[in-house]
Amino acid sequence: MNAKTILVVDDSATIRNMLKAHLQPLGHHVLEAAGGRAGLEQVRNHDLDLIITDQNMPGMDGLELLSRLRSRHNPIHVLMLTARDALNERVRGLNLGADDYLTKPFAAVELIARVNALVRRSRGQGAQRREFGPLTLDEDAHRAWLGGQPLDLPRREWAILLFLLD
Repeated sequence: MNAKTILVVDDSATIRNMLKAHLQPLGHHVLEAAGGRAGLEQVRNHDLDLIITDQNMPGMDGLELLSRLRSRHNPIHVLMLTARDALNERVRGLNLGADDYLTKPFAAVELIARVNALVRRSRGQGAQRREFGPLTLDEDAHRAWLGGQPLDLPRREWAILLFLLD
């Protein structure tokens, strides 16, 4: 895998350091920002491949950062992190343009798998979206939509859906 430049935006230095400790051994260059405004400054100053941002931060939160990126038509992949695990919170982030969502606490192996999937997509090597009538699947992101509306599928239901469609 080619090294990528990843921006980690989180108001917690502990979380930033932990993410950096997991991503740097994979060869990635990791930049940090302690909030949304500092994150936007990093976006202006660096050629980034991926942003991992906390949703809940003082000042400019991750959703505002995401909204500003998308309003500028910035296509960079964004992985949203949050301690909030309510369905409406995840759907809101995805509808604003997040490419993936991970709730805290999370397992390092899942974080790395999601980062790898987003990096593959940024290189154009991800699986294409598959369509079955009104049903659309993105296998890399483990996301599905029915009639354009996102589906919240637990892992078991996702696996059953893939089994039935293959």
